[in-house]
Amino acid sequence: TDETFSLLISAKAPEGIEPRAFELWIAALDQAYWVAGSVAGSLIAGAIPFDPAGVDFAMTALFVVIFIEQWRGGKGRPFAVIGVACALACRALFGAQWFLLPSMAAILLALPAARRLPGAREGDV
Repeated sequence: TDETFSLLISAKAPEGIEPRAFELWIAALDQAYWVAGSVAGSLIAGAIPFDPAGVDFAMTALFVVIFIEQWRGGKGRPFAVIGVACALACRALFGAQWFLLPSMAAILLALPAARRLPGAREGDV
């Protein structure tokens, strides 16, 4: 989930805690919270009227903040550039309505290749 990525990018394991175990627990707990929240939401969805207007803006803002934090930290800048470049290229090729899935596919193909580039560090992506 986006939240898991955001936490894993920014959180540091406390001293004396194995970093991989710390990350696993963050991911597992976040997944459990999502499942519990989804079940609770589906059970009470009909009882509370909800207008989703503005949620699309909030999600865009979340991704922008994550991108800025990653850029400022200097961690993974080449990978961020690859993501933006893939999105822009696919937008130019496929148009605004159809660029999202090709962008994700291009990023999924480009990032593993980019990990092999000189200067790429483990944990940047």
